[in-house]
Amino acid sequence: MERGRVIVVDDEVDILVMVRKVLVSEGLFVETFTEGDDALSRFAKQQTDAVVTDMRMPGMDGTELM
Repeated sequence: MERGRVIVVDDEVDILVMVRKVLVSEGLFVETFTEGDDALSRFAKQQTDAVVTDMRMPGMDGTELM
């Protein structure tokens, strides 16, 4: 059973994989993105319960994303 929807944004794929694995093990539906622009596009299409983002990324950083 899905307990919630989470978007994770980080420019480092290894971090995305690790965070996704932990959140999925807790029963959450997780989508990952390496760029803030892609995450913003997803926000526009689907409601999300939480966002986990890296603050320092090339292009759009976590502060701009939020």
